[in-house]
Amino acid sequence: MSSLVLKEKPFLATTAIEQFWDLSHPIIFLGDWCLRYSRKAAWEKLEYKIIHSPLEDKGRFYEAYQYADNLYERALPILGERLNGIHNTNHDLHYWRIVVGPWLMHYIYILYDRYLSLKSAIETYPNFVTIGLPEEDFITPRDTWDFIILSCNDPYNLQTYTRILHYLGRDYSLKKLKIESLPSTNPEKRSFLKTIFNFISNGVLRYYPFIIKHSYISSHLAEIELFIKSAGKIWFDYYLVHELPFIELNFKTRASLENIELIDSEFENLFVSLLSLDLPKCFVEGYVTVGDIVERSYPFKPKAIFCTEAWYADEVFKRWAAGCCEKGVDLYGIQYGADYGIAPHLPFLKHELSITKFFYSWGFEETGYTAKVKQMPATKFIGRKEIGVSNKKKDILLVTNVFPRYLYRFQDILNYDNAAYFSWQQRFAAALGLEWRRHLRVRLFGDGWGRDCEQRWRDSYPDVRLEQYWDAPFLKSLERCRIHVSDHLASTFLEGLVANKPTILFWDPKVFPVKAEVQPFFDELKDAGILYDSPEEAASAVCSAYPDVESWWNDFSRQSVRKRFCNLFAKTSPDAVSQWAAEFRRIAREGTAKENE
Repeated sequence: MSSLVLKEKPFLATTAIEQFWDLSHPIIFLGDWCLRYSRKAAWEKLEYKIIHSPLEDKGRFYEAYQYADNLYERALPILGERLNGIHNTNHDLHYWRIVVGPWLMHYIYILYDRYLSLKSAIETYPNFVTIGLPEEDFITPRDTWDFIILSCNDPYNLQTYTRILHYLGRDYSLKKLKIESLPSTNPEKRSFLKTIFNFISNGVLRYYPFIIKHSYISSHLAEIELFIKSAGKIWFDYYLVHELPFIELNFKTRASLENIELIDSEFENLFVSLLSLDLPKCFVEGYVTVGDIVERSYPFKPKAIFCTEAWYADEVFKRWAAGCCEKGVDLYGIQYGADYGIAPHLPFLKHELSITKFFYSWGFEETGYTAKVKQMPATKFIGRKEIGVSNKKKDILLVTNVFPRYLYRFQDILNYDNAAYFSWQQRFAAALGLEWRRHLRVRLFGDGWGRDCEQRWRDSYPDVRLEQYWDAPFLKSLERCRIHVSDHLASTFLEGLVANKPTILFWDPKVFPVKAEVQPFFDELKDAGILYDSPEEAASAVCSAYPDVESWWNDFSRQSVRKRFCNLFAKTSPDAVSQWAAEFRRIAREGTAKENE
């Protein structure tokens, strides 16, 4: 990119959609999300500048996180009261935290990030011109998941930037664009098999005191064993996320969401101004419809509800759980990700600890929240057998991740370093050299966010074998390799360690930070030659261990470190089913005693 001299008004591109670029002006890109790798022929020869978000500064980022969290806590009770007024209900704050909290949390994060980016552009290039969407093309998300998916892609972000620019009084030209929500199906139109399944589930679920939603137990045999050993106290809810029908907006109803009083600041006034259109339909026009689906799907009240991640995406489950909680039912959270207890800032962990009475971790401890945290064997690893090590295997398996081009949540992991993240993969492959790279197999995590990962690899190393996550289950892929390499802090690196598969880790500690109190345990991984701070060091370790990986991995001190780390962050036990069954029986006894008081 050559230097850009701004002798005329620059054009601000806020999107990767090229018909919303005006190349007759010097061009400024609001962020690197505008520059799709697959479309580099359209932009690599341009003279351009990229505006970097102020949140790339770590200090500013944490300030923004704290501010957004504070705003969430101030806005949630007000929004809950407005929704009570709309629906003529009297639900408490905890109910609305469960039902609307996940959306509100993400909405504030996303809107604040987009606002700060545009404010930075205005301060740097105050005379820019740009293109936005006409108001008739705006859409309102159907539910929380629809909103998150929309907010990770170009068209809806263009809508958001347009609305912010309008609020800030900026002029822009207009161009039409159709924005598509996630596909929706009418819940009344069910297949015959699904109808039978739902009928059986409804009939069975009501007889069990404890319901587990998304247990994360990968073995159905383990679930059956747990059911038997718990003396029939539990039942597993296999409902998929309930899909909602198309619902028309009611602007008259939404008018009551306007004029919410918060602290008088530009962003908070913006937040209030945009809220009435952006609040998903499931909380306003579709609220009664969701309630009807709840009555059909869960026509009973259990004694306890256990759940992993359905607190976020399943509007029907959230409504049912929140209603049950108001009737005295205890909610139990179960860990389902690797960064719990590890990452310094994890908003979804905070949410789960705020809505549940008890929370089962894979080993970490936490205090200061509503939930009491208890360490238990990870449900994700129940029934798992160690794969172990073998010199007969050939592949070096590099497991990668993919992150949205647009920020969608304030947390530590990889908010603004996507380009650097991919460059580390390339550096690892380069450092392996031809001799070892012929054994490399790269596992990609799809490409739904427009990162063009597969094309990047094809262009850089066409000889490297690639597999998508849907090509084979991760454990099958892990079993086929000689050495497992992970370049990010997520569940797969723990799965490799739990499976006792030779594992080498590398990531940038500035991109994947860990809490100060757990840093010593990651230092032990470094001392054991498992974790590295650079791709070159990791590649060197792979090349050194590869010829006799059995001797390297079975080293007593290295195995001791692996076992100690797993016990702290991915607790397993050969009698995990018995321990969980005993826990369910204990809860049942305490519940019975409480009822008899």
